[in-house]
Amino acid sequence: MNKLWMGLVLVAISGLAACQPQGEHGKLRKDMNGMILGDDTQPAQPLHVGVGDTATRLMARNPYLKQFKLNDQEELRLPLMTKLDVHYDDGDIKLDVGCAFTTNIDGNARFPGAAFIGIKLCDQPLNDWKPALQRATEIMRRLEQQNPQVQNLRDFYRNASEPELQKIGGKQWRKSQQDMDMLRTLEEADAKFAQEAAGGNEEILSGKWRNTEAFVGVYAGKHAIFEIGVSKVAEFGGSNLTEEQRRTMRYEVTMSFRLRNDVDPKSVQR
Repeated sequence: MNKLWMGLVLVAISGLAACQPQGEHGKLRKDMNGMILGDDTQPAQPLHVGVGDTATRLMARNPYLKQFKLNDQEELRLPLMTKLDVHYDDGDIKLDVGCAFTTNIDGNARFPGAAFIGIKLCDQPLNDWKPALQRATEIMRRLEQQNPQVQNLRDFYRNASEPELQKIGGKQWRKSQQDMDMLRTLEEADAKFAQEAAGGNEEILSGKWRNTEAFVGVYAGKHAIFEIGVSKVAEFGGSNLTEEQRRTMRYEVTMSFRLRNDVDPKSVQR
């Protein structure tokens, strides 16, 4: 392994302590835009979820969600905009994700329950991408250790034809050069963010892009695809921000689990 990344796991594990569940998080509430909020001053409570969960199972695994009266017949839309201690289990892949700042659980036309689970971790370092890449590295290593059967799809993603890609990943996976270039090694992701920082992050500050990202891992289990990356985002506030705030960049670790396109949803449903 390149010396740049030796010891990443040891460094990143320290981030886990920030989200150890210690008690009830308090009652969640839905705002006027449908976002589900909580009191983030309280310890994060566990969220147990996996691709293939019906609304009924999701409520059974997480009784505090019963207040939202989720329906198995409707496409799930559950934007949890509050800190939660996420534990993923779809009957094949298991992963103790840790502290999530936001978690979106959505259904789709193929499966109305949990077909997609998007997660943004609590770790969001400012003006330094290395801790975020370290955290992504630790998550990938833990995924591999907890799930020796999981397939690393990096080479497949790079080399497969578009029909082969879409058989597993659906239409989200395209063979365009832009899409292929988004999947980077950790060294390539580090170089990308370093180059952008050296240029003053003008691609964002100029308004050309809202964020830039580096997609660093893609895996597949029997039921789900797992993707992970780091996204660089500017602070919100517009003209109310100071110049220092305007130039502050937040590096977010983002990941998702989604139903494989070649899997019959009925075989996954639990």
